[in-house]
Amino acid sequence: MKRLYKLLLPGVSMTLLLCMVSTLQAASDDDITLRRAQDLTDRVLKRLKSRKSELKSHPDRIPGAVGDIVRSTFDFSAMTSSAMGKHWRTASSSQKKRVTDAFGNLLIRTYGLALLNYTGKPVEYGKPQRSKDNKRVVIPSKAFPSSGRPLSIRYYMSKNGAQWSVYDVKIDGVSLMANYRKDFSSEIRKGGIDGLIRGLKQRASAK
Repeated sequence: MKRLYKLLLPGVSMTLLLCMVSTLQAASDDDITLRRAQDLTDRVLKRLKSRKSELKSHPDRIPGAVGDIVRSTFDFSAMTSSAMGKHWRTASSSQKKRVTDAFGNLLIRTYGLALLNYTGKPVEYGKPQRSKDNKRVVIPSKAFPSSGRPLSIRYYMSKNGAQWSVYDVKIDGVSLMANYRKDFSSEIRKGGIDGLIRGLKQRASAK
């Protein structure tokens, strides 16, 4: 019995060690993703607040106002390829870059518009929710206006190399990425990928 115990002990110890490492890594990732979501939201809200009247009158300026902040956290390449589906594989390298840039600007405008009226009270964040494979994390949050109901914002994050990035945002239950997926197919059928790019640019720059 003692001999069996000695034989099993190293394996059991290694299993426990791996479990501890996995638990510590998960806790660390939760902290990192929560801080990234908080930093993103706080910086965007601060920038929007400083130009609130201007941006309400000129929403086409939102990508220029907060684009640098959003692009540092959003994975627009992953979001665009997902929204395009099978059409992404047939696009040239130039088209992929142009459609990613154009779609990115439209998403920044949509995200910024959603937050434009929520620049007063502090945002509340819920506990990070991890996927079973620990490769994705959802950060729930609520933004509060001066009056009226709060805005639900859920950040969907995945690890891209060593860094966690946002691959989708749900605002009051509506996915920014999925919201445009049907439009992509329709635009490509009508005018090809270049037609899609023109349409995205027009929508992002509309007054």
